Amino acid sequence: MKPEQLVDIYQAFIGKYPKQFNDIKRADSLDLAFQTKFGMTLSGVALNESHQMVVVATELDASTERIIKH
Repeated sequence: MKPEQLVDIYQAFIGKYPKQFNDIKRADSLDLAFQTKFGMTLSGVALNESHQMVVVATELDASTERIIKH
């Protein structure tokens, strides 16, 4: 995901749920909102570099296995 896409998602989300963002004072900037909420700059965080998924199931079907491998 490109940084511009992340900003667009943030803007759409705060526009849709304005009351939930009183704690970050409805910051117009994703960078400012992130810093206010987490106490660090967004540029100092590595996004989408690694992640883990834990699937708990008695068995996996072919469709679920394809999704996991993706």
